[in-house]
Amino acid sequence: MSLFGWSRKAKSAMSTDAAGAMLDASARIGIEQTTFPELDKQYLQSINLLLHFTKAAIVVHWLRIIDHRYSDPRAKAILGTFERLTFSSVPSDNKTIAVLHVENLVKATLNLEQIMHDKTISQQDWSRLMLQWCKKWLGLVDTDSLFLNHVTLIYGMDLMIYLRDSMQLLGNAVESVVFEKDRP
Repeated sequence: MSLFGWSRKAKSAMSTDAAGAMLDASARIGIEQTTFPELDKQYLQSINLLLHFTKAAIVVHWLRIIDHRYSDPRAKAILGTFERLTFSSVPSDNKTIAVLHVENLVKATLNLEQIMHDKTISQQDWSRLMLQWCKKWLGLVDTDSLFLNHVTLIYGMDLMIYLRDSMQLLGNAVESVVFEKDRP
């Protein structure tokens, strides 16, 4: 059984609505208070909101790549369901802002991925760049310098590892539901 509740033996086709709903549910999984027990609950709520939209950005990005590269109607249908579910709770007058926010998060996650895989920089520079990225990313939900400094310095690398792992899991999940591969 995997994080997404799939069994290796599951072979039946998943509808595009079910696939979009599964990806939406996966994007909504946040960090539990027990992971960072010392972290203020309000900070954790802000971080989980940011994580949700960052994960949504990752899913949107991968589905768009597949749709563009393969002109895949299944990817397009899953994307439609995913976006409808993800943005259903956003008031209609804020939907444009939310979509732009997700577009910015796509760019930010691509930048993060580039930093993570850059083998030409030293470990010290890599760590500095990761923490800078984390502080800028956290600044999307809260500009309070106490919040930014505290969370970045104490939890920054753990958050980046969580986000990296989420990016990988969500990429694999998107690939699985679009191409209906043997699920993880």
